[in-house]
Parts: sequence; C-alpha cells; structure tokens
Amino acid sequence: MIIVSVRPADWPSLSVDANGKLVISVMAGIRLDQLATHHQTSRVVRAIPNAAAEVGRSYTPWIASGGMDEADRSIARRIFHAFGVEDEVNGESDIDYLTGLSGSGPAFPALFAAAMMKDAVDHGLPTDIARRAVNTVLIGAGALLEHRDDCPNNVVNSFLDYRGTTAAAIEAMRAFGLEATVAERLSAASKKSVSMGDAS
Repeated sequence: MIIVSVRPADWPSLSVDANGKLVISVMAGIRLDQLATHHQTSRVVRAIPNAAAEVGRSYTPWIASGGMDEADRSIARRIFHAFGVEDEVNGESDIDYLTGLSGSGPAFPALFAAAMMKDAVDHGLPTDIARRAVNTVLIGAGALLEHRDDCPNNVVNSFLDYRGTTAAAIEAMRAFGLEATVAERLSAASKKSVSMGDAS
C-alpha cells in the first residue's frame, strides 16, 4: 500500500509506479482516474482527512475506484478509524464539497474563536482569560454535540426557545447573513478543490 500525501501542485512530478498496489491519496482535487493512470494501479482511494487527525478526531470522507474489493475497503476503513471517523461517499463531487466542509473544517471554529477572543480583549478582558473562555466554550460545544449525538439545529433551537441572551445573538448573526456567508465560503472551498486537480 502507498499513501500519497503531497501538495497537489507537487504531485505531477511525483514518479511512483504502484504496480497494482493499493494507493490512498489524501490530496485535494486529484481525481481517481488521474491517480490510477499516474500511479499504474486500478486500486485507488481518494480521501480527505483533516487537521484533527493530530488528536484522533478527524472526519475522513473517502471514495474508492472500481478496482477496489472489500478487502481493500477494509484496509482503508481501519487506517481512517485510527485517527477518527470515516464515511465512504458516493461520488467525487461529494469529496470536492467535503474538502471544504470537513477537510477545511477545523479552521472555521478556530476563525470564529479568534473573532470572539479579539472582541473579548477589545472589551478589556485580559488575553489569558479571553483565551480560556473562548477555548473552553468551543471545546464544551463540541463535547455537547458529541454527547447528545443530535442534529446541530436541535441544539440551536433549544437556545432559541429559551429566548435569552443566546437567542438574541443567534438572531443577530442570522440577520447579518451568517448562513448565506457559510454556504458561499464552502462553495469557494469546493471550487478551489476542483481547480487544484485541473491544474495537475
């Protein structure tokens, strides 16, 4: 088995003849047929783990080529389970979309946290207190979602139903266009994923 993990722009110059071995790619944008032709194998997996693999909490969507059998799929699943959760998806368009949603995903809560921390410091909180408050909120939110194993909308609605300070903040964010902004940014990430493959 060969795992291909280089920047997509560097991949065309990577000369590796897999000679029929299983190839698992974790590169954005590089299609199954490109991988199969370039590495001389019909046994190809295209997967997109994320940075949370570092702490064993990645979400890894993947897709297999037609030359993969169940034994190959089992190998892929075991590898991806070693650092998180995995799903075999239906098509490469799903991988392109999930490259933005889950592949880039850990950056989004971090970006939100950075904005919250800046606001806290701007309001006069010491940096160390602001950092602890924000990090603990995000870690707690993740644990809450995991514990409930619930749809995020249900969690949001429970806060809205209470009609308190959280509801006021949620309504202001929605009025500002949060959901449309998220959709536009995920679309940008998906388009970038496709273009990275086209450039190879």
